Amino acid sequence: MKWMEGTVLYVQEGRFALREANGAGQIFVLSHRAAIEPQQLQELHRARSRVRVRFTDGEQSMWAVAHAVEAEAAQVAAAAERV
Repeated sequence: MKWMEGTVLYVQEGRFALREANGAGQIFVLSHRAAIEPQQLQELHRARSRVRVRFTDGEQSMWAVAHAVEAEAAQVAAAAERV
């Protein structure tokens, strides 16, 4: 699996976009097995948190599949409390 680190640009249902510091971006669809909920992604986006995404390339799709989204523990906990 691959990793990408950056800032969440937008979230829509189970899809989100991430931008790296160098300006490169990627669109993801959140795996159903991921330990984070779409609502938590929305909170991380609002807080402009830096996150790290573990993903695989999507089959015949422009979206990659995000299997894990990691941020600082405090940011994830705060996002979970606001949901």
